[in-house]
Amino acid sequence: MTELSFPLIFEKCPACGSEETVAALVAQEEKAKGRMGEDFTPAMGQEMTPIVDPRRVLLSVTALAAFFDICVRCGCYYCRRVEKGQGKLEGMGRGPKGPIPFHPS
Repeated sequence: MTELSFPLIFEKCPACGSEETVAALVAQEEKAKGRMGEDFTPAMGQEMTPIVDPRRVLLSVTALAAFFDICVRCGCYYCRRVEKGQGKLEGMGRGPKGPIPFHPS
C-alpha cells in the first residue's frame, strides 16, 4: 500500500508538463502588492470531501481539500494540491447541511 504524506503537491501539468498556472500567476502579483499572505494556496476551484462511513454517527471526521488550477500553456484543469484535515459534520440524516469547516492537520 502506498504511504501518503500530506499535503500532496502536483507541481506540473499532467498534459504538457508546464509549472505555470492561471491562479498562481495572479496570486503572485497580489502577494507582491501585499494583498495575500505568502502561505496562501491560490486555486481556480476547490473541493472538500469528508472521508466518513455513513453507517456511523460521527461529529468530527477526516476531510480532504483539493485545490485545482488551470495550466497557462495548454488550458488543462488539474489538481495542484490536496490537504488532509479535520472537519465537523453538521446535521443528521442525508449528510452535512452546508460547507464542512476544514482545519488542515
